[in-house]
Amino acid sequence: MEPDRSTTILPRVRDDRSTTILPKTAERRRRYEEDDEEDDVRPLLRERTRLILMVAGVAAVVILGLVLGYAALNVNRPAAQPSAGVSVDPSTGETATPTPVALLDDNSMIDAQMAKQIDPARTWQVASTQRGLDSNSPRAACFASDPVDGQPDAQQTIQRLLSSSGKNPPALLHQAEAYGTPEDAAQAYVAISKALGTCAVVGAWIDSGRTVSGLGDQSAAAVVAVTDAGKQTIHAIVIARTGRVVDIVDVAQPTSAPSVGDTAAALGQAMTVQCATSGGTCPKKLSVKNGPPPLGGDEPGFLAAGDLPPVGSTPSLWVGSTPGAPDADYVGTGCETTDWTKVSATGKTMRTYTQQDSSSIFGVDQIILTMSDDKAAGDVVDKVKKDLDSCSKRKLTATVSKPVKVDGPGAENNEVTGWAAEVSQKTSSSTVQFRVGIVSVGSKVIWTLANPVDKLDFTDDQWKTIALRSGQRASQVQ
Repeated sequence: MEPDRSTTILPRVRDDRSTTILPKTAERRRRYEEDDEEDDVRPLLRERTRLILMVAGVAAVVILGLVLGYAALNVNRPAAQPSAGVSVDPSTGETATPTPVALLDDNSMIDAQMAKQIDPARTWQVASTQRGLDSNSPRAACFASDPVDGQPDAQQTIQRLLSSSGKNPPALLHQAEAYGTPEDAAQAYVAISKALGTCAVVGAWIDSGRTVSGLGDQSAAAVVAVTDAGKQTIHAIVIARTGRVVDIVDVAQPTSAPSVGDTAAALGQAMTVQCATSGGTCPKKLSVKNGPPPLGGDEPGFLAAGDLPPVGSTPSLWVGSTPGAPDADYVGTGCETTDWTKVSATGKTMRTYTQQDSSSIFGVDQIILTMSDDKAAGDVVDKVKKDLDSCSKRKLTATVSKPVKVDGPGAENNEVTGWAAEVSQKTSSSTVQFRVGIVSVGSKVIWTLANPVDKLDFTDDQWKTIALRSGQRASQVQ
């Protein structure tokens, strides 16, 4: 059963697209080495001499309150109307453009009765219905105000907001877009799916993913936590396509997560109307299961920006370095006896994540190994687990928590399995903290490491999710 999480609000987002060159991080290594030059605890994150990242679609999240009087803010800007194409009159040879026929109308949208599928104990009502979008139109979590990269122009757009009654009431945003051809709609769906799977929005974190079947031609879902000004709102987001129509539904409520399954069921009722004219598959035998978020990120297979939670009082967007071979002097926590550069693997790649607008040395390392087969991958995980178990006996400076089991569904029916733990190493003047994760999925091994510092850290549950997500992401690419 999904956790129930307050400000029933949907984010309005401003765009801030730019190319950002991140500072080199040699300072990290110097600060640790100054603690104790003779200590065998090596600094967490490798020096990066070419950490130049192109970050597109950076968006800052601000909260848009949904109240019953929101209908007064409805903006009646007309959307571009769909074209039925150009035909030729066989008697005259002249071309003629038929009158456009709209695929979407009010009946195509989730209404108050359909919303009861999400929470039948509340009184739902339509707060606004808008044709077309403008700068004041809210957006679902993980989406900026501009169309995402690769998304064709829609011929018709309708956006509807619904509010509900009671304490910590959920709110619903439904956006439906009609395209000229099923191919354009499929292209739009892929772009929208990637935007959701990347979630490159400051303050947003993909808490979990869902696989969805039986909801039109294409569908996916995720639970996204959005933190703004210290307040958190949890969003159940479902995206789907039927023929020429693409839908995004975002149900948001404070503190606890709305049901993704019930959100998908509500959308399914609206899509039953849409499929009659869109030329697409109608909903049938809806199924929602735990799984990876939609494929996303600037480097598929690695963690995406939205896979790492916001930290600190002023969250910043997470960005990753250009993937490369593991550094020859990479030591990690000092507990591992595995030399990542010498492991017999067919592929070895490392990437480091830092916060774009932060001067802190806090960050995350990720190493992906491709082994000869599943057994070889499992053997590496077992070896690292044994290293963690024995570390405090081998190194008097080390303290290691009991490793916690990590497991969950990956892509293509693969299972992610492994461990997460906390490690601390004493130096002559301080104690250096680490969080580590080691998982395998198929023939791949994924190592993750974070260095809590400057009062910046993840929670135990967040870190366990990050370790699992690293395996889920690796399973999404060959």
